Amino acid sequence: MSAKLTYGIRDDRLQHIEDVSNGLKCNCICPECHTQLIARNNSTNIREHHFQHLGIGNCSGGVESALHLLAKQVLMDTKTIRTPDFHWDYSPTNSDSFFRVGKTVVFDTMRKEKRKGQPKNEFQPDIIGTIGESELYIEFAVTSYVKREKKKKILKTGRACIEVRLMGFELNEKKLMNLFQSNTQRIYWIVYPDLDKLAKERQLKTSNKPGNPKNEFKSGSTGELSVEEYEEIRQNTLKEAGYFSDELDQQQTGDLNKNIRECPKLSEEVLSLKATRFYQHPILKRIVDGENWDLELFEDSPDGRHIILSGEKVNVYPTYKQLVLLPEEKQKECDLLYLGLDKLSKMVKSYKYINCSSCECRNECNAAINIGAHDL
Repeated sequence: MSAKLTYGIRDDRLQHIEDVSNGLKCNCICPECHTQLIARNNSTNIREHHFQHLGIGNCSGGVESALHLLAKQVLMDTKTIRTPDFHWDYSPTNSDSFFRVGKTVVFDTMRKEKRKGQPKNEFQPDIIGTIGESELYIEFAVTSYVKREKKKKILKTGRACIEVRLMGFELNEKKLMNLFQSNTQRIYWIVYPDLDKLAKERQLKTSNKPGNPKNEFKSGSTGELSVEEYEEIRQNTLKEAGYFSDELDQQQTGDLNKNIRECPKLSEEVLSLKATRFYQHPILKRIVDGENWDLELFEDSPDGRHIILSGEKVNVYPTYKQLVLLPEEKQKECDLLYLGLDKLSKMVKSYKYINCSSCECRNECNAAINIGAHDL
C-alpha cells in the first residue's frame, strides 16, 4: 500500500492534514505538481486522513516532494543537526578509518540558495548552514544521491557537505527532528576539505583538537585540494578498502531504456541476456524485462554500493567488511549482479551510434534518424 500524502503547501509552508480545514477550505496545493488539494480529514471519516488532488488522480511524486520539503522546513526551523563522524575513506562502518567524532551543531543562520559556483560549475545545495564566516552545504537524498559530477562542483567551492539519506523515511515532522539530532548512518559526509587534506598527508594519528567553532567547516590554510587530487585520494583509499569499482564507476550516466528504444541492435543484445545466467538474478531480470536503470552505480554510499532502479534503492555490494561476513552463496549473488550490470553498461557503450550510417537498422532506428545518419 502506497503512502498517503499528509502534507500540503499553504503560504509557502507545508501544512499537516490535521492542521487544516476540511475539503477545499484547506487552501493547500500539492508539493509536487501544485494542483489544488482536497483535505480528507473529516472526523467521521474512518480512513486515514490525507490530501487528495482536485479533479485528477494523485501525482506520483507528491509524497517524495513533501518529504524533501519537510526535511528542509524542519532543519531551517530548528537550525540544529548532528554532524556525522568523519572517516578518512568515507566509510562509516570501517572502524580503522575513523578520524574525528561528529557533534551537534547549532547554526547562526540557515538559507536556501539558488546557485553556487561559476557558470560551468553551478549547483544548487538544498540548504546552506552558516556559523560565523563558515558554511556547510546540506543535501537531502529522497530519490537520488549526490553524484560524482555534482561532487566535483562542490569540491571546487572548498566547502564541506553532508547528505541526509531520506529514501524510505516516514513523512513525519517529529521523526525528522529526531533524525537530525541522532548519530545515524543516514547522515554522512560527501566532502570535508579540511580533513581531506589531513588524509592526503596520511596524518591519521593526529590528535583530535577542537577547532575554532567560527571556522568549523572551512578549508585549512594550506590550500584546497584540486578535483584531481581529491579523486586520486578517493580511488586509492577505496581500492585499498576493497570496494572500489574500476569499471562501472567511470562510465557515463544515461538511461538504459532510452538507449534500448533508440537502437534496435542494442535492444536485441540486451534481450539475449534472457538465455544467460544473468537473467536468473531477480534484479537483472527486472532490468532486462524493461525496468529503468540510469546506468549509475553509487560507490560512495555509507552502506555500500547500490543502484537506483525505478526510483528504488537496490544494494549491489555491502561495505567490504560486511561483504566478507556474508555466506559464500550470497557473495556469489553480489558478484553476479555486479558482473551483469557491468555487462549492460558495456553494451550501451558499444552502441553509441558511431556506425549508424552503415547499420542495417538505420531506416527504423530513432538514434540514426535523430542525428541524420541516414543522410550520410
